[in-house]
Amino acid sequence: MQSSERPTWEKIVPFRAYPMIAALLCALPAFAQNSPKLELVPSAIETTLIRDGYSVIQMRRDRKTRRLFVTCAVNGRLLQMLVDTGSNKNSLSTDVANDMKLGPTQETTVAEGNKVLKVQLARIKDFKVGDLPASEAELLLTDDSAARELLKKEGAIVFDGLIGAEWLARHSCIIDFATSRLYCLDPAKKPARPVVHGNDSSIRTELTRHGYDAMNLICYKAMSELLADCTANGTSIHLMLDTGAQYTSIDDEIAKQLRLTTKDTPLAMTTMGKNTPKIRMARLDSPDVLVMDYSVLCLQAKENGGVVLHGLLGAMSLYLWSAVIDFRDNVLYYAEPLKRELASFSGRWRAARVQYLGVAESADDTKKWHLVIENEAVELQNGKETRRGAYGINLHWPYGQFEFRVDSSNAAAKTATLLGIYEFDDSRNKLTLCLSLDPTQMEYPNDMASTKDNKRVLIEFERVVSAPR
Repeated sequence: MQSSERPTWEKIVPFRAYPMIAALLCALPAFAQNSPKLELVPSAIETTLIRDGYSVIQMRRDRKTRRLFVTCAVNGRLLQMLVDTGSNKNSLSTDVANDMKLGPTQETTVAEGNKVLKVQLARIKDFKVGDLPASEAELLLTDDSAARELLKKEGAIVFDGLIGAEWLARHSCIIDFATSRLYCLDPAKKPARPVVHGNDSSIRTELTRHGYDAMNLICYKAMSELLADCTANGTSIHLMLDTGAQYTSIDDEIAKQLRLTTKDTPLAMTTMGKNTPKIRMARLDSPDVLVMDYSVLCLQAKENGGVVLHGLLGAMSLYLWSAVIDFRDNVLYYAEPLKRELASFSGRWRAARVQYLGVAESADDTKKWHLVIENEAVELQNGKETRRGAYGINLHWPYGQFEFRVDSSNAAAKTATLLGIYEFDDSRNKLTLCLSLDPTQMEYPNDMASTKDNKRVLIEFERVVSAPR
């Protein structure tokens, strides 16, 4: 797709953002032979960026929310900061500030949903991210107590503060969701070589060569947040890239314009302080989205940048599309989720741990388990039997769904269909597969567990050799 094209909603918002229901991306599994390939690499851009003088920071990904975190030193204290492209300024939770005895130096206002809130600023003498030089910084002090309490209750990573878009833009940052890496350039440091921007940039060349699509983003005139120009049901809408938001959402006014039918959800969500806004959900073609009141945020966005904001593009969407957000050139790069998943499966895998019918296999027996996937063909060996066939996947939450259509060396098991669930680690070099060995079971497993009663095998694989390219 050319960067000048306007992507459809289905391309940019690929998931159902309502976690309490089955979040299938498609009604039937996508089988390998029907899907285009994506050349997947650990990081297609890292070598290029390091050559350009960038620092590399390995972020921490929250498995529940898909948000990304960096460890920062604030006056010598290590804190977990949420990378939040939907927030203009860096901020610090008042709980943390009080514990660190950081007092406010001045007051300002920020828009939060349908409200304008007064917040205080604190001057930080020593603010350090990764191996970038330490510097003075001014952080907003925000009452995130309700959000922090909710995250703690849900078992998610609790943030101490936010790294906002202004800092990300000033350091020409590149956020790579596929590898959870943040690339930063010291603004005071002269680039190691001339940086080429636009269609001929090294980043664009490298990523498009590896199967990514590129989309130019809209940048506010007076702020640093980035917007994607999308189409929903034939209507043009602007969605802010918001890595601090878990879900994709739209303003209730645009939902009315699109004539969407909404319903209440049991989701819990917080803003600053202890307010929990009313949350509704709407079906927009295949994906579901949250519908919320962003009236003040939309008005402020229009006043600051002359752009009408209609909603937020959250971390779960960006993760599924292996998004690369380029603050240097204001470009979003993305790869279709099925391409990424199928490319990740391709190769040879050996078992590191096996639990068969609830019993852990010995080290010698574990070595006999191998998985080979090339194109549409899959082969599963356990030393006693070799199962061959085709496979299909559903991009489901929280685990992907795996369908194995088997032609077995065992005549009695011919044409059997085995159902399972899977999960890759961030490196995509480790694969956990929970597979039912009972072809009469017609439902996917709901957890990563193997017992003598559920007739499943739980295998932790490690990649041996990537598929030929």
